[in-house]
Amino acid sequence: GGNGGVGFTNSWANSGAGGDTVTSPGLTYTNGSTLATSGNYTTVSNTATAGSFRDFSSVSVASGTQTYWVSVIAQTNGNAFGASGDEASIQLRNSSNIEILSVGAFGSSANWRIRAKSATGSVSGFSSAGDTPNSGTQAFLLMRVDVNTAADAADNIYLWVDPALGSEPGVGTATASITGTNFWDDDDFNINRVRSGLINSGTTESKTLTYDELRIADSFGDAAPIPEASSAAMSLTALLTVFTALWWRRKRS
Repeated sequence: GGNGGVGFTNSWANSGAGGDTVTSPGLTYTNGSTLATSGNYTTVSNTATAGSFRDFSSVSVASGTQTYWVSVIAQTNGNAFGASGDEASIQLRNSSNIEILSVGAFGSSANWRIRAKSATGSVSGFSSAGDTPNSGTQAFLLMRVDVNTAADAADNIYLWVDPALGSEPGVGTATASITGTNFWDDDDFNINRVRSGLINSGTTESKTLTYDELRIADSFGDAAPIPEASSAAMSLTALLTVFTALWWRRKRS
């Protein structure tokens, strides 16, 4: 029951101690409009490094510039961890199994943050915890990833926590961001694996990550889809047609 979704090339497999639990029904999100959702949600809870991973069709930028959008509904246990290497996160990795982009709670900050890394892992950057909400509250996380593969050109990543649905947000409204740093030159932005779960690098402590509705897209509308208004309009039209027919039949009788 945990291997649904579109674009994946295999089934989920354990990472570390594993321990994922799949629960129905799935998580939901509403802000102005309601996010289109389906299926179940996943929780991983453990005192060790644990979670799962799964591969998907490669997403890359060979040259030039490209914008991708990543979204997920998620929540952690909301407590700061004891070691800087501890985390509860969702990571997007490349074919060498190196993390490229992550979102979650990291180290001594329990607030939502994003982290970007180069294709070799040699360059890394975090968004500021600043005024971002605590990760202990369920949230819809939306990321915009602006990739510029030119040599030494800056790549920019923006994070919104619980944005309004229905229209693309401006980067000036982002909750947090990483800007002005070159992470990815030619062929360096190439992701094909998601690793979700917990990393425990210090003293044993309980960690939890819950998540649902993970999407990677090349447009805001595909990363934050809402039910089409035309469907609702068609349903209303059909209903009015039934009422009209009943009224006409009653009038004639």
